[in-house]
Amino acid sequence: MAAKVTDAVRTCETTLTDPDNMMSSSDNPSSEDTQLFSKPSSSYIALIAKVILASPSQKLNLASIYRAMEEKFPYLKSRGPGWRNSVRHNLSVNDCFVKVSRCEMVGGIIGVFIKLI
Repeated sequence: MAAKVTDAVRTCETTLTDPDNMMSSSDNPSSEDTQLFSKPSSSYIALIAKVILASPSQKLNLASIYRAMEEKFPYLKSRGPGWRNSVRHNLSVNDCFVKVSRCEMVGGIIGVFIKLI
């Protein structure tokens, strides 16, 4: 089990430090608006990791991940709901994302916080 977690962490670290997975501020220097609404060059695992690591507690529930991704990457708002399926898929298949504790959201809905290991 420890080897599996170590491999997952290594995969996440590689994804986050690989220059090909990171968005560059010079990807499209034509205008700021074009940059904001251009497709992110990072993988979903890198986008999810960025928003989780940017949160004060470094853990978010699923709804907060969606919201943070839409705020940080406005391109996703124009893509319809399909990208959310990709987020859920990546959270479930990548061992570097773990459920750490239960949380109660507005309206009494129970969820879990997700953290990057």
